[in-house]
Parts: sequence; structure tokens; C-alpha cells
Amino acid sequence: MQRVINPYNFISFGTDIKKKKKSRENTYRENNQLKSGWLDVKLTPSTPLIIPDGAHPVYIDPKSGKEEKNPNDQTKKNCHKKYDFMNRLDENGCKQYYIPGSSLRGMIRSVYEAATNSCVPFLLADKKKPISQRVPLYAALKKRGLLSCEIIGDNKVWKLYSADATIETVKIVENKQITIDRYGKEKVSYSYKLFSEDGTEITTPTGTLIDGKGIIQYNIPVDISKDYHIAYLSKRDLVHEWDCNDNEPYYMLRSVLFRDNVKGNQINRNAKPAKDLLTSLENAHRDGGMVPVYYMNIIRRHEDHDEELVYLSNSSAGRIAQKRKWADIIGDHGPCNGKNLCPACLLFGALGNEYGLKSHVRFTDALPEEGSGIPLKDRTLDVLGEPRTSAFEFYLERPDGASYWNFDFYGKTEKDRNGISHTRYYDMEKARPRGRKMYWHGKPYTESAVTKLNTTMASAEGTSFTFRVYFDEISDSQLNSLIWVLTLGDNDGKSPYQHKLGHAKPLGYGSVKLIITGGSIRKIVRDSDGIGLSIEPVKIDNRLKDINNRLKSDKDLEYLEAALVNDILRMSDIHTAGDVPVAYPRGEDQKIFSWFSENRIRSDEVLHLPRPSDEDISIPSAIKKPRKQYNPSQKGTYPKKTCYKEGEQAVGKIISVSDSVMKISLENGDPREKYVYFKNTFPPVKYGKIEESFPIGTVVTVEYRGYDKKIKKEQWYVTSTVK
Repeated sequence: MQRVINPYNFISFGTDIKKKKKSRENTYRENNQLKSGWLDVKLTPSTPLIIPDGAHPVYIDPKSGKEEKNPNDQTKKNCHKKYDFMNRLDENGCKQYYIPGSSLRGMIRSVYEAATNSCVPFLLADKKKPISQRVPLYAALKKRGLLSCEIIGDNKVWKLYSADATIETVKIVENKQITIDRYGKEKVSYSYKLFSEDGTEITTPTGTLIDGKGIIQYNIPVDISKDYHIAYLSKRDLVHEWDCNDNEPYYMLRSVLFRDNVKGNQINRNAKPAKDLLTSLENAHRDGGMVPVYYMNIIRRHEDHDEELVYLSNSSAGRIAQKRKWADIIGDHGPCNGKNLCPACLLFGALGNEYGLKSHVRFTDALPEEGSGIPLKDRTLDVLGEPRTSAFEFYLERPDGASYWNFDFYGKTEKDRNGISHTRYYDMEKARPRGRKMYWHGKPYTESAVTKLNTTMASAEGTSFTFRVYFDEISDSQLNSLIWVLTLGDNDGKSPYQHKLGHAKPLGYGSVKLIITGGSIRKIVRDSDGIGLSIEPVKIDNRLKDINNRLKSDKDLEYLEAALVNDILRMSDIHTAGDVPVAYPRGEDQKIFSWFSENRIRSDEVLHLPRPSDEDISIPSAIKKPRKQYNPSQKGTYPKKTCYKEGEQAVGKIISVSDSVMKISLENGDPREKYVYFKNTFPPVKYGKIEESFPIGTVVTVEYRGYDKKIKKEQWYVTSTVK
């Protein structure tokens, strides 16, 4: 099986950050010992470097390859974009290529933050856009409910009720539509129709109240070849009530529905149901009303009270929004906003209130060493997506024994007294993100075909750049830390320890080596002639030797932490990957999301990201975990009896129960579990009441009633309980 190294990994958060924070007064008190000066730096790319001029794209017709002059907004959407390398006009009016100092500063600050256990200066989420994540099938939400907005005068109260559900079997028909765009290319779209057993089409949007039945609830499942059941919900018992005018459930569910309403580049069967349910939610928020949901609730225990947490979704295996915000998750590593500042903020500056601090370092733009003209090569790149913090296998530390986990809670697959596996949920006392993202070095990807979705960018190849870093009144320890981060501890042009800079880092671009070619410290001196200025060289090699000797003995410096430095060096080494490709894992269809989908099929086989320090940092690519499937036409697939005559009976034990179906394991050796719909029991039971009449572990007699070709499913009935 082919293995790959995921393009990114994480440098963990270090020891207690509170111990690293200092006030600016204590840091910069001894003015006579503080140092000012500059460092001259040479930057040499070892893989193509892409710094795009994002403000001036060229629009290309992907079919003809010709440039579109003055395209309108609609034309731009169907064009391929091409970007030049970052440039400006010099004093002679000639184009001059350069790397902005802000890009260099950002690169160095991020490594400095990781190496010194500093704060995370920017957070991602706010109250109206919470972190959300799609749950895998084995961690599905089991309960149906009704979210109600009750308006009393100028006040709103949100309540969640459990629901009785009347189930109806439906068939789903997929309609494929092919249209031709202006470029003559086929555009495929899909729509879906639901038909009841009598052939009547169901056109009522999900979330609509139907007189005499209840509020209709449905989605479009992944596998539309199987029978599907829609539900009509009616209000039952109060589950949870939010405080007056607390709109948390509205924002949480709204965020989920907005995400599921976006089609993206893949087929999203639930785009319309999600949009319809969003309309129902907005109507309830404005005028009052009820919205059908799936939900789960767990208890979070605090020192002085217990808190009930409720999670809402539009689907049993849908997306859920989480309670914790990034400020809660990051904890003490959140942005500095007090009197004491972390090492990075002390050096690079901090925004904020009265305790903000100016930067003590300044980066100039990097200019080509050989002058303005540099060799460039156009690179057509694969489409790059946004970071997916919902990929819990990669972004979040795995709690012990967890089969599913997120920032709020985790699930364990546990067996009951009958040996049956169930997923049980527990509150996550403290969410533990993996750390700060950093990219491995690897070979650049080959170029892709030109489409309207990807881009072409000019890359600098074989060109060195030079820039200067000015430092102003910093301590000797700060200067040493800055020198180490710039050079990654090795001031040799042939060093394997390199930074990542610019665009397309996951695709292998932007590996650069920085070496300090010179540096000076300015000193104000007083002599018999008055006040003067002296310049003395910065002894780079001597400083690095002292730093590295201490780090190699696992001793922390005032700012640098040895354990963090070791992980940074491993990820910075261009030889670490060896012959293993640095690439995103992909499913059999070569799509990245398919790999994650396959990875979440089995609760006991979820792969997670290795640590940078692990001996084996690779993961299998194109994994395939076969699902349990059965085709009744394939006789002889199983060694035991699998074919039955209508009316034939067998004895079995109930091994799991949901609201609508029970799973039964037969005692005759048939390895295929049998599924019995809640209505197909004697005596008949109501939806959601199966376990009251037929608890897990009950031994029952089942009868085979034939294979229904319409819904492609065997029909089994429970006829009696075995005493």
C-alpha cells in the first residue's frame, strides 16, 4: 500500500506560557544593555518560489487560452486567473520583482512563536459562526426533536422538545441535467424527487407543518438506491429551555445549515433540504414556530454546577456546531491583551488596549541579488482549499480510547453486558488542539490542466534575494533567538534546515534557505570628543554555536524551548521525507475528502496524524475499508445459510436498536444480521418505543416474508419472543 506524508503537521504548544510572559518594563529596563543594529540576510529558494501579485490578475479563457480584455464579473467567474510575481516600478519606471517585507516578517514570526512557546495572535471563530463538524455514521445523532421559538411581547424564548415521529417509506429518484455553457463544455447538475409508496410525489419542503400529520422532516441520503423514511413530527416533552432572548440555538443551527447549503465542487444532495430548513428556521426566528432537528445532549460538570449541552443538526449524520470558541480552546495561548506579553509579542509587537507594544524588529523588502530582471516560470497549480479544522483526526489530540472526538465531546465504542458495541459520549474537559501548523518539505507537484477553478502563477527559480532585518533596543537573549530562528540554527547555504514561504506550500513550493551574511550592532559611546557612534560586527557563528550546544543538551534558553526546537528542526529538514511523497491522502477516486470519508467508516480503525517526532510520519494513501454489503443474487458468498423460503422462520437475538429498526443476529450461523422495521413486529410497536418492548439481548423468532425488489431489501418480521 502506498504511503504519503501529509503536507502539514503541528508543533505542539510548549510548557506553561504564563511563565514565559514578561512585562515590557522588565524586558527593556536595562537600556544600557539593550542592542540595536541590523542583520543582512540572503534568501535562496531550493524549490520554486511563488509570491503572487494578487491585485493584478490576468483573466484567461480556459478553452481558447486567450486573454479576456476588460471582463465583466460574470466572465471573470468562468475565467482562469494568471498572476505575475510580486512587482513594482523602480525609480526608472522599470518592473522590479521583490518579496514584501511583511511576508518575510510573517514567516519568521510564526516560527519564532512556535520555538518560544508564544501566544496565538489571531483567533478564527466568533459567536455567530461557531466551529462545526460533520459526525461520522458510527457517531450519528439518534434523537429527533422540535426546536421552538416562542415570542412573548418583545422577548424570544427558544425551547427544544422531544418528538413523536410517524414514519413513511419513500423512494428517491435522481434527475441528472446536462447543460452546455458558453465555452461549449457540459455542465452537470442533479435534482431529487421523493415518491410515497402509492406513487405520489412529495413536494412539501422539509420543516413544513402538514395538518393532521405533523412537521415533515427529511434529507437526501448518500445512498439513494436503498429505501428511505421521512418523518412527521409532533411535539412531546420539553428537553431544554434557553434563557430569554438567548439566540444561541438559532446561531448554532443557522451556521450548520449555511455550510450544508453550499454545494462546492462536489455533489451535495442536501443543498435544497438544507436551504428549505434554513428558511423554516428564519421564519421561526422572525415570527415564532418550530423546526425539526436531530439532537443530542450531554452534561458538562463544573466545580459548582452542572451544565446541560445541547447539539442540533439537520441530519442524524449531519454537521453539528460546537460550544467552545477558539478563545476557549486556545486557553492561555490566546492573544496577549494584558500587561505581560509572550516572547513573540515582546519582540514583534502586540496590538490591543493600553498594553499594546510597538515592534522592535523591522524587515525590508527582499530584492533580487542580481538586479531587477529574474527568470520566472509559470506554474499551473492544483486547487487549494481552506484549512479544515473539522478534520478531528489531524487537528485535535485524540482522547484515550476515543473513536470520535471534537472540541466539545468525544465518543467511545463500548460493549454492553450482552457484548453489543455502542458509542457513548463524554464531555471533553479540555480540548487539546495539536498545535501550530507547519509544512513539510517535498518535491513540487507537476503542473495541472488549465481550468476556471485553478490558477497559474509565476515562480522564481534559481534566484537569490537579499534583505535586512533591523532590531531596535532588544536584549542579547532576544537577538540570539532571532538569529537562531532566521537560520534555523545552521548558517550554511548548503544546510538542509529551510523555511517555507509564499503560495502553494502544501504542493512542495517555497522551500527557502536563509543565511545571515553580515550584521552590526550600533553603540552610542561617550569620549573626550563628545558623543559618538561605534559599529561592531555581530558574531553569528559564535552565537549559534553557544545556542546549539545548549539546545542539544535539552536545555531551554531564556526564550527557546529545546523540545519545540527539535520538532521544528525535523519538519524544517528537506531530507526528512526521503523517498516518501509529501502529498494529501486521497481516496480511490483521487479526491481528498474521499480519504476522510473512508477513514471514518469503522469506529475502531480511525487513523490519525502522527507526531513530527514519530519514527514513521507517513500515513496510508487511498485507504479502502469495505462496507458490509450483501447482494441476494450472489449465492454462495457466505459459508452458512443465506437463502430462505417465504414463511421460513429462525431464532435470533436483538443486538442493537434505533428509533425505527432493530438488528438481529440469527442462531443458525447466518453471518448477516437481519433488520426488522418497527411496524413489522408482533405485537406492533410505536416509533421510538422498540427497546421498551424488545430490549437488547431479547431472543425472538423472526419470519422471512420475501425480498422486496422495489426497495431492494429483505422483509423480516418478529413473530414472537422466545421465553
